[in-house]
Amino acid sequence: MRPSLDPLALPAARPALAALLLVCLLAIPGSAAPPPGPSPERTIVERAESAWRLARGLDPSPIQPPSPRRASAPVARTLGASVDTNDVHWQARYGLPVPDRWIRSLLPYGNLLVAGGAFERIGNLEAHGIATWNGRAWSEFPGFPGSDVSELAPYAAGFVALGVAIDRPAVWQWDGAAWHTLADLPLEASQAIDMAVLDDRIAVSFYAYDSGGWRSRVVLNGPGGWTQLGGDFDDA
Repeated sequence: MRPSLDPLALPAARPALAALLLVCLLAIPGSAAPPPGPSPERTIVERAESAWRLARGLDPSPIQPPSPRRASAPVARTLGASVDTNDVHWQARYGLPVPDRWIRSLLPYGNLLVAGGAFERIGNLEAHGIATWNGRAWSEFPGFPGSDVSELAPYAAGFVALGVAIDRPAVWQWDGAAWHTLADLPLEASQAIDMAVLDDRIAVSFYAYDSGGWRSRVVLNGPGGWTQLGGDFDDA
């Protein structure tokens, strides 16, 4: 009599039979395990968990950052613009909108602010010693005959500027329309120091050199030119 098979027992016996068959195949010489197939697709839950960990920096990003590229040459250099040798990081045509050297004196004039100093450029603006600020931008003061300004002061309908003409100090007057050079300072004047104005009279102090060394002098402008006030001040 043939034994009857219990259908409920077959599913439970299948894993054991599969394991036995695998052992038998491995025991046969020359046989090898079948290559692994493609990994099963991740479930929605696994993908969501991976995205959550990636967003919080718990797992490294699978996307590699692009390799750095060599920076391109500055536009100004590509166009052949000259480079300002005083600052290798800034090109002459693209300077900061500030003076390239110091400002020594400021004077309100109408709705402008006049600045005097040793600068030669403000950004890309050529301005030798004097410039105006209108609240938004710098402008060159037209026709200024000097190259360096150490002092500004109100005078008549305009103002006066104490500065350097070529290699000697000088005083210029702006009358509201044009510049005029006042009487030349004495020949011994070497370097201007300061200036004071009262009504139409102008006093200037400067350095002079003689056999005893450097001296400071004060002169006053009048109808006959410059007159020295008192003696020399020993600067030793």
